Amino acid sequence: MSVIASEWHKLHRVRSSRALLGAMFLVLVGSTGIGHLMVRTWDGMSAADRIHTEAADIGIPVMPFAEFLFGVLAALVVTAEYTSGAIRTTLVAVPRRGRLLASKLVVVLGVAVVGGQAVAWLTVLATDVLTAGRPAPIRPWETVADAVTLTVGRGVGVAFIALVGFGLGWLLRATAGALVTMTGLLFVAPMLAFFLPADWARPVSATLPTNLAGQLVGAAGPQAVYSPVAAGAVMAAWLLLVVGGGWLAFRYRDA
Repeated sequence: MSVIASEWHKLHRVRSSRALLGAMFLVLVGSTGIGHLMVRTWDGMSAADRIHTEAADIGIPVMPFAEFLFGVLAALVVTAEYTSGAIRTTLVAVPRRGRLLASKLVVVLGVAVVGGQAVAWLTVLATDVLTAGRPAPIRPWETVADAVTLTVGRGVGVAFIALVGFGLGWLLRATAGALVTMTGLLFVAPMLAFFLPADWARPVSATLPTNLAGQLVGAAGPQAVYSPVAAGAVMAAWLLLVVGGGWLAFRYRDA
């Protein structure tokens, strides 16, 4: 427990972590403002035009940023120590590398689970307030209870991406490398998958980290390729590859 407490204290002291949380707040506020404009525009539309309006779901713009920011934060838990050289001091205090990695993992997972669910539920509540008293399609669900599965899935997605970022931190040991790789996985890869032939685009897109959590909880709808069990297996494979690879790199490479 003392090692976990130490890792939590180190995360709290990293200035970049506060900057990332500040960025998350700005994204929430900005997206809520956009949702407000969408609802006000919808109120002034004719009935015929309203049919073609997209839902004012705040989570659609917010959650990809939440995944990215928490993924980067998880990578920073590792890369910040390599950048500063503090990893050597840490290994003197905690020579058992498995114990150190596990302690960092507990901190990352705890922050990502709580933070991911908090952001997901904030977007749902904001959407519910903004669209109150209005029908579909501007209102994405009738009641908040109808959005529980979707919201839990979005929070799970944040935690999953954070674990991927954590593994990348151990593999790459550099903040810049982790940032570039996270950007590629979360934003570039989905765009590239879109341009693949139809027979390839759907399964490749469904296998990307950003699209697995919704399939895991059964919230992906007709776009799902994997059953919940299969989606869980693919997520486990991603974590085995990235976190497992990170552990091997940490265990056998010099600090």
